[in-house]
Amino acid sequence: METHVLSRRGDRPRSGLAVLPGIALARGRVHEICGSARRSWAAMVAGATQAPGAAPMADPVLWIRPTWLADRLYPPALTGFFDPGRLLVAAPQRAEDLLWCAEEALRSGLIGVVVADLPAPPGLTPVRRLQLAAEAGAAAGRPGLGLLLTPG
Repeated sequence: METHVLSRRGDRPRSGLAVLPGIALARGRVHEICGSARRSWAAMVAGATQAPGAAPMADPVLWIRPTWLADRLYPPALTGFFDPGRLLVAAPQRAEDLLWCAEEALRSGLIGVVVADLPAPPGLTPVRRLQLAAEAGAAAGRPGLGLLLTPG
């Protein structure tokens, strides 16, 4: 039996993260969220990774946001979604460092959720690099989940 080069039959099954009933996101992958509720949705996804009664730093959340954005994260507002003790914030000063931070965090396999709050949609090549980094991190250890937050 021949297998087409684009067939995904040979892929390993990925574990899904149930965010809401009927909505699951694949681990070891990067997902894009856009629109005005993108930060709330990212907080909901981060909350879905927290097991009830788990230690606060059991599954860290890395939130990468540029220093020049006027919007700030308010950790007490996140308590309705997840324990803000799990939150690590990175604020690079250069635009190219936003995706680099996300790529390295995903490749490490040590961060449960990597949120990149971007000022504009990224190009296809950086997104592909992020997907490869997420797959490498999943192969190295625990599969993380990447979220790209884009406006509009």
